[in-house]
Amino acid sequence: MAGLHFRKYHQDACQKAGCSNSNLSIRMALSAYRSFGFTAKGDPRHQCKGCGSTFSLGSATRRHKRTDQTGSILLNLVNKVPLSRICEINGVTFPQIYSKVDFIYRQCLAMSAAREGDLARCLARKDQFFATDAQTILLNWPVRGRRGTVPLLHMSTVGNPPRK
Repeated sequence: MAGLHFRKYHQDACQKAGCSNSNLSIRMALSAYRSFGFTAKGDPRHQCKGCGSTFSLGSATRRHKRTDQTGSILLNLVNKVPLSRICEINGVTFPQIYSKVDFIYRQCLAMSAAREGDLARCLARKDQFFATDAQTILLNWPVRGRRGTVPLLHMSTVGNPPRK
């Protein structure tokens, strides 16, 4: 499971490679960090007692210049709009699009990790109900010279907690 790997990474821990506190979250080990003031935007800054490096915690969009563009860029990407056209529509540059794609990827991983965190508790119960749906979507041919469709299998499983 990809989310299991993501849950082991703590964003609120020391980011320096080789530090003894690199896997210790601030919430798990308060004694491993000290408060080190605030950033210019007011986010709390912390210092690792192991290596002395500093880091700050803030919202996921704290370094974004234009947060209103994320939804539009995601919609265009999902609808297979070419990158050059996305630049033209939204008035952004290629590096900004790549930055938004990275941001969306990290947010998807975080959401998946949060859902997978509840999976063990969900599976511990005896009366589980799962619904699975599968669809085969036929896509247009990938090569102009060879006509034909490409089948894409899409499957989803959803767990429903029992009613009390």
